[in-house]
Amino acid sequence: MATEHTDALSFADGLAGILDGLLADMVQGIKHNARMAGKVASGRTLASLHYEVDPLTDGAVEATLWGRKFFATLETGRGPARRRGSDAERARWQATMKEWCRIRGFPASGLTDAQYERAAAFLRWYINKHGDRLYREGGRHDIFTPEVETFRARLGEQMFSLAQATIRDTLYGKRRAVEIEI
Repeated sequence: MATEHTDALSFADGLAGILDGLLADMVQGIKHNARMAGKVASGRTLASLHYEVDPLTDGAVEATLWGRKFFATLETGRGPARRRGSDAERARWQATMKEWCRIRGFPASGLTDAQYERAAAFLRWYINKHGDRLYREGGRHDIFTPEVETFRARLGEQMFSLAQATIRDTLYGKRRAVEIEI
């Protein structure tokens, strides 16, 4: 019975290592793709992307990928508003738009605070009414979609290899028998 528990922990440790490596590669790839596509203004969205790999006591492994609430808008864009939102929500979004205008130099750099405020108010109204350009153009699939697909494929391959090694080690022991040539 102790051997089964040890084997389960060994498999879980191997799986945790695989997940840790693959998730690190995926997060790095997503951040790279977003930067190459010019989808970084303040950097908060990419900074929010991180993962956790937690081996559980029963030999299972739990992996979680974390990101900001609106992370998917990197590929989908932001559609028109479905509801008005509270005063606090509108003020927060307007402040975010104002910061975006400053970072991107929209509509021109070197404007006064009041001019940035008006530009942000217009953008907030326009996006709430029509959606942003990425949304209106149908989105894109080159920020996180290819990284997720690569993660899935590599996870399947590496889990298969891990399962093969675990079965081999269980059947033949940690060291394979030496083959004798006749």
